[in-house]
Amino acid sequence: MALTTVPALDAPAVPGWLQALGFLLLGGQVGLRFTRPTLAAIGRMMPTVLVVIVLSVAACAGVGVVLAAVTGESRLDAYLATTPGGLPAVLAAATGTSDNLTFVTAAQTVRLLLVLLLTPIVARWVFRRS
Repeated sequence: MALTTVPALDAPAVPGWLQALGFLLLGGQVGLRFTRPTLAAIGRMMPTVLVVIVLSVAACAGVGVVLAAVTGESRLDAYLATTPGGLPAVLAAATGTSDNLTFVTAAQTVRLLLVLLLTPIVARWVFRRS
């Protein structure tokens, strides 16, 4: 971040080969976690998972429309900023499609921090109610 304040380094960019290598390693890390028992468990949960995915994507799209209206960012950037999923996967998708990768990254980071801060509070509340 500090280097971007230097005028000569106004628009730093990651070399294409390094970015491709990073995406390859990320895909390998995710793909190698799938085992036969994992795939069987996923198959059993699939109907419920599909419903949850559709509802999550629809909710994020709705929040994205509101965020786009409030911030003036494109609807695609606002959706990518609110979309669920792991930060590396979202940033990989945003790298090729986003007009404002900084906005998407910042919003995803805030989302992650909020989840980390609110999860213990919500868990305690649920535990007390049950």
